Amino acid sequence: MSGDAGPPDDGRRVGVGEGPARSRDAALQRARHGFVTGASRFGDHNVRITAGQVTREIDPQEAASIRRIFGMCPDSKEITHISQALNAQGATAPRAQQRWPNGWVPSSVHALL
Repeated sequence: MSGDAGPPDDGRRVGVGEGPARSRDAALQRARHGFVTGASRFGDHNVRITAGQVTREIDPQEAASIRRIFGMCPDSKEITHISQALNAQGATAPRAQQRWPNGWVPSSVHALL
């Protein structure tokens, strides 16, 4: 086995920390220019303007459900009651996750509050 195992070690690992830092800097720059840097949320949708430029657009039906939730908060003591009332009213609900029922569940209401 020879002692020639590769380039000399100068204490710096090439590429470590550079990728995430560049991604973070790019996201920060997009945010400073008023563009979206993450996934869409319940109540709005991401709309692509150009490559790398995305804005948010409010979804009227989902926004109405969010207003209902905040309107019910002073009257209802439990989040469970709010989710049950939304399901009874047929309010637009977030997309269900795997193995969860369609409609409002207490954790969905809690996440919005």
